[in-house]
Amino acid sequence: MQFINRTFSSKIVSRIFKTKNINKLISHLISTFLLFSLLISCSDDTDEISLTFLEKNHNTEWVLSHPELSVYIRINNEQDHLIEQWRYDDELKCYEYNSNIFIPGDYQIIENTEDQLVVSCDAILGNCNKLTFHLEGNTLQVDVELSEWEEETVYFLKSKQNLNDLSTCEVKDDENRNSDGCSLLCFWK
Repeated sequence: MQFINRTFSSKIVSRIFKTKNINKLISHLISTFLLFSLLISCSDDTDEISLTFLEKNHNTEWVLSHPELSVYIRINNEQDHLIEQWRYDDELKCYEYNSNIFIPGDYQIIENTEDQLVVSCDAILGNCNKLTFHLEGNTLQVDVELSEWEEETVYFLKSKQNLNDLSTCEVKDDENRNSDGCSLLCFWK
């Protein structure tokens, strides 16, 4: 009789695992795996999103860290207004406004990665070969390559001034000026 019981119980056990229950178990495991995969793939992980320098710093405003000059810039993610500039004119007692420090058509964005922006400019028209922008904390560092042998670095701090409230000067002389503001040279000198 023990032999019959064993055979009977092993038949029951094998029947249970071979039919619906094993199918349910597999179905539950697959469903759990799929649900877990969906939750991971749909997570809001901002580390995976990589923004360019211009995208991250669009509309940020900076003030030149120099005691004798008052210069503000705004970084834009727009070709026509890439770097806006306001430079204080002591004689006129107002800010000269330049909608783009680069002469339209005479500059090229060489690199626009997450960490830096590199712009080449016409050395004859723009008074520089290349500008490299990158952030170090709350400081914007701009490396200005004037020629193959000459380079300067200027630093900007995050501005608290609303640049739209600055009193701007009327443009009086278009000669030696960029599109509608001061020359590119006054950007760092």
